[in-house]
Amino acid sequence: MKRSQRTLCFALIAFTSALASTGCSSPAAGDATGAKTEFSVVKAPTAGRAMTPEATLTKSAEGNAATGDILANNLPTAQHGLVIRTGELTLRVKDLDEAERTIQRQLKAWGGFVETSQGSGYDSPSAQLSLGIRVPERRFTDAIAFLESVGTRLSKSVTSEDVTGEVVDLEARQRTMTAQEESYRLMLRQSSKLTDSMEIHDRLMRLRSEIEASKARSTALRRQAAYSDISVSLQLPIAPTRSGEDPNWLLQAWNRSMSNMLSVLRGGVVFVVELMAFAPYLIVMAGVVWLWRRRRTVKTVEPGL
Repeated sequence: MKRSQRTLCFALIAFTSALASTGCSSPAAGDATGAKTEFSVVKAPTAGRAMTPEATLTKSAEGNAATGDILANNLPTAQHGLVIRTGELTLRVKDLDEAERTIQRQLKAWGGFVETSQGSGYDSPSAQLSLGIRVPERRFTDAIAFLESVGTRLSKSVTSEDVTGEVVDLEARQRTMTAQEESYRLMLRQSSKLTDSMEIHDRLMRLRSEIEASKARSTALRRQAAYSDISVSLQLPIAPTRSGEDPNWLLQAWNRSMSNMLSVLRGGVVFVVELMAFAPYLIVMAGVVWLWRRRRTVKTVEPGL
């Protein structure tokens, strides 16, 4: 009897996997956003009884599935395509603070927000402000046009990435793994041996981990597609410089003359040091020349005597 039950369970797993694989091969026929995971209801253990591995797994899975459903209800689906759009702008503005306030007001009206803000050099003419903003994907084009109107555009970069296929594939795998999970649960309920129950429970835990990782990836992709990222760098105008009106010309001339004088002194010191280093050799050479000239003079005078 036990052997026939186990054979029936494995046959049910194979049949369920075949049905799930058939459904994954044609995702257009079903809902591309993925089916909602349903878990069997397990009665709470009575007093004095330990909670079974199946009950523990069911309780944690129900909580994770509920959280995932709440997030999925607020994210776009893959029915009309999922595109991650990003942009980078460099603008020259007259006032950094005023430009930042203008951008924040418009973002609030669109349902966007400033994610990061970093400024530097506020006490100098080269002050800069970098903003990382998030806007709804449907407002991406409007946001780019609005930001360009805030100041003078210096650079612009826009990229798009279609992740519809990846999300559909992830959700198809989730349906397949969910079907396998239900089959493992049926085997766990019908298992009578502790060793078999623990082995099935381990498989369920690994499968549940893969399902959660797949859901996290698809949710992250849908979040990036729902809100586009735009990096904005704001700069102040460069102050013009006029030739012939440098107020520090006298100081610069003094610095140049001192630098030239120090160069001459440094050269003289180097020459003296090198002369002192070669002085012994020069003295010996001078002595040899003097002796040679003296001997020639003596030889020239002797014939006359």
